[in-house]
Amino acid sequence: MPDKGDTFQELLAEVIRFVEREVLTGRKKLTEHTDLYNDLRMDPYDAEDLMLKFFKIFDVLEANFEWNRYFPPEDTILMAFFRFLFFRPRRKPVKLVRLTIGMLAGAARDGVWRTEALEREFP
Repeated sequence: MPDKGDTFQELLAEVIRFVEREVLTGRKKLTEHTDLYNDLRMDPYDAEDLMLKFFKIFDVLEANFEWNRYFPPEDTILMAFFRFLFFRPRRKPVKLVRLTIGMLAGAARDGVWRTEALEREFP
């Protein structure tokens, strides 16, 4: 469990170790700029588990964490199949915001998830 007196770099190192334990990263070097969805290719279910553990372990209030800002909605296999067959041309791509390890470290530092502030600080 992190100490609230830790410096940002110490918190960042703890968050990186946490992500390395929870996610199969292969040989990928994790940094504060690593994006959970795009760089680590996390599916939404695994990412949800990771974030719930993160909030608990790092004692972060998930105040205004908006799941759909960072991950696309997860379809069931059957829904994805029907969408592929019948609705492919009409589907618009979803614009997602990057969810980075730096944002997690910033939230650990602050003790609360502040969406706008974290997205500004860790673009």
